[in-house]
Amino acid sequence: MRAFEDADVHATSPFRGKYRHGRTAAGANLRIRAVNQAISCDPRSMPVLCYHSVDSAWASPLAIDSDEFARQCAWLTRHRQVIPAESLVPVLAEGHRPPPRTVAMTFDDGFEGLYHHAFSPLVRNRLPAMVFLVARTLDGGPNHADWLRPQPAVAPSTLTREQVLEMQAAGITFGSHSYAHHDLTQLTEAECVRDLRESREVLEDLLRQPVGLVAYPYGLHAPHVRRAAERAGYDYALSLPEEHEPRDRFAVPRVGKEPRARRSRGSPSRMASS
Repeated sequence: MRAFEDADVHATSPFRGKYRHGRTAAGANLRIRAVNQAISCDPRSMPVLCYHSVDSAWASPLAIDSDEFARQCAWLTRHRQVIPAESLVPVLAEGHRPPPRTVAMTFDDGFEGLYHHAFSPLVRNRLPAMVFLVARTLDGGPNHADWLRPQPAVAPSTLTREQVLEMQAAGITFGSHSYAHHDLTQLTEAECVRDLRESREVLEDLLRQPVGLVAYPYGLHAPHVRRAAERAGYDYALSLPEEHEPRDRFAVPRVGKEPRARRSRGSPSRMASS
């Protein structure tokens, strides 16, 4: 696998050393290696990128600066073939090697910052992207990210139904991030099926098209969660692994853009959002 400093992934890459908000050097090095792995398209890598919010005003590991995101979009346009997640995920799920330099862009949680700061550069650079929505925020529930731990003084807002439809009309696609953003591994299989099925149905009613992809909240899954995703009617499910794990239709890995050390399987209160 090639390093950031090698050949085409060199010091001009906006992915190199662009981490902020008090992250440690060790953590930055780990994330640099992870993103390098993702964009290298090595057959063992995870060429599905996972962002969260794009918001210069939100000092969170989940948020990327809007100017930095615009630079990354421009770089990806020049140096990578960005294809829709719904095209790349089946290739990865079946264990096939994706085309060279191919990546997909995904966004978890449906933060409103995407509409204000990511939508324009994505459209301007003609980059396909998929946003995974927490359906409750579009179904009469709180229109802010009340699942964040620790909860900020002012929780960031989530996309409105009108914003989602406007983005969809411009070519952005959408998937499920569950109905209520629970840690699904802490629910029974029946509870997981209900949550995931309700999310799919709410989103399909809004989008007027099938929703076949789900991204697990916090990236966490277990055998009963994977079975539930299939029973709830999804075609594929995406994770955020901290280490190598078996890959199949309901555990397609992505590489995250935030520290993973904060995520704890046993303590949802300590989890960073995904």
